[in-house]
Amino acid sequence: MASSLSKRGILLLTISVYIELLLYVVPLIMLLLTAKALAPTEDYWETQWGRVMDAFGREPHILYGLMPSIISFVTYWVVALVYLACDLSGCLHRYKVQPGKNEPPPTQRLWHSLGMVLFNQLLVGAPYGVLAYDVFEFIWTKERIGLDKCGQLPSIVSVFFQLGVYTAIREITFYYSHRMMHHRWIYKHIHKQHHEWTAPIAMITLSCHPLEHLFGNIVPLSLGPVVLGSHPLVHWMWFVLVTAFPVSKHSGYHLPLLPSPEFHDYHHMTNSECFGNLGIMDALHGTDQKWRRTESFQRHFVMTGWKPIREMVKSATQ
Repeated sequence: MASSLSKRGILLLTISVYIELLLYVVPLIMLLLTAKALAPTEDYWETQWGRVMDAFGREPHILYGLMPSIISFVTYWVVALVYLACDLSGCLHRYKVQPGKNEPPPTQRLWHSLGMVLFNQLLVGAPYGVLAYDVFEFIWTKERIGLDKCGQLPSIVSVFFQLGVYTAIREITFYYSHRMMHHRWIYKHIHKQHHEWTAPIAMITLSCHPLEHLFGNIVPLSLGPVVLGSHPLVHWMWFVLVTAFPVSKHSGYHLPLLPSPEFHDYHHMTNSECFGNLGIMDALHGTDQKWRRTESFQRHFVMTGWKPIREMVKSATQ
């Protein structure tokens, strides 16, 4: 454990983590409460959910296995294409974390990365989702996750408890798997591919070696649902969140009211430190010491106004 964490550094990190988690929680709470308030009858949403299940033939391999992959695929491309339009047009240049880099992205490298993204989503992620259901079913048995149980929607409190557990499990497992990827041999043969982009853009978030995608991306984010034996709808919510936010963090833009990309951008820029997602594990293990002495750390907060971060916290060369 790092013994040299300053009180100010811990405080800033804690505030940053809490605010980032609120960015997940608050919109989702508002959405769920609004949906509940607008329901014309008490069982309205369960009836609608029953129709969704009927539309998929009540096939658990689809509900638990294939649908999370489809939802992740759609979320990824919707968010990434919006950012790509910004990359190509330069309309968000003022918010760029590393100005002048990959503006616009080099065409040949971009096409190569797009091919890897599609390969990982279609030939790694989707088959894993279908096969993972069998493991899921083996652990929890059909009685625990049967279709009769799926027909009952979870409470709002249950949803947020499960999402919180998912987040903790992912933070821990992603940190150690990512740190393992930086072992000299593994980095050379597997992880280096993802680090070809020292100034990342949203579209390359899943551009990596298939083994890294499996063990570094998919397994950490799917362990939570497997461990808790959760309702498929909670799976779907989780996959929207853990797809959209990493894409945003790879975007290279520090935008208002969105999670700060500074932490992970620094990792790409320097190829060192900042291995986790929220930064909690890095603080505990001291793998953020150099970063916390940089301007990137000073800029690592959620902006609430339109003024670009580089104008708020100017570099020594500005």
